[in-house]
Amino acid sequence: MAKWFKDRYDSVNSEKTIASYMSSIFQNLGLVQFAEKKYKLTPSAVSFLENPSKDAAFEILNERIFGIEETLSFVENSENPVTDSDIRSYLIDNFNVDWSTNAQASFRLLWLWNLGKIQRNEDGRYFC
Repeated sequence: MAKWFKDRYDSVNSEKTIASYMSSIFQNLGLVQFAEKKYKLTPSAVSFLENPSKDAAFEILNERIFGIEETLSFVENSENPVTDSDIRSYLIDNFNVDWSTNAQASFRLLWLWNLGKIQRNEDGRYFC
């Protein structure tokens, strides 16, 4: 897998960086497991690679990352386009998250936007 990273991404060439991605992102998403001193694709990853789709990517994120479905629901039910600050406030007030910046809310909005679940206007606000 390290070779795959190096071949696909010019800016990623450190074994340490690759190991960090594997453990902090792909393992947390349930896409790889570490066994016998190697990272191996999980059945979920194999299934996704055989039939990739934005809906399948959404399901992977939604199963493993708090706030995906909650953010989507908030945007869907908002009368006006929302900001990352709106999402952060909503999640703090309703789910007791301890986020001191809008970064985590912004990540969720961007993931949903990239997956085609929400739209973004010229002011950078999100809506359905």
